[in-house]
Amino acid sequence: MHALRPRNDAQRKGGLLANVITWLLPALDIRKLGSVLSSGEHVALGGRRFGPRTFARDIGAIHLLDVPEAQWQQVFLKKLTDPNVKFSVSLARFLGSTPKEMVLNEMRMGSNTGWELQQIQSAGKLSQVDFYIPNTTQPIENPFK
Repeated sequence: MHALRPRNDAQRKGGLLANVITWLLPALDIRKLGSVLSSGEHVALGGRRFGPRTFARDIGAIHLLDVPEAQWQQVFLKKLTDPNVKFSVSLARFLGSTPKEMVLNEMRMGSNTGWELQQIQSAGKLSQVDFYIPNTTQPIENPFK
């Protein structure tokens, strides 16, 4: 194992934690995930083929589409445990006649978004989610409140 030696003045002043972080970041390459791992965010969810990047941009949120496939579930679950993270869901192309039916159907479909919604429901946080109908930037009334 390599010693955690300070590489520069900032590390020498930062102490052991700064050294450990500096040492681990290149190995984990977490920097590629950027803000995806930070707290207090607004995360947009929705079907990959139906504009989640645009939806996220329009509501001032981030999306998880750039997280590597092998890591997205772990990153999502980490965010789910953070009480400061807000989730918003685009109902674009969800099937059903009411928003509640649309969400429940998506959960049954086995999609990535359906899995995320199942996790949110299991965590008891479905009533805290903002739901959006397509092409709007204001959430509808949450049908799970």
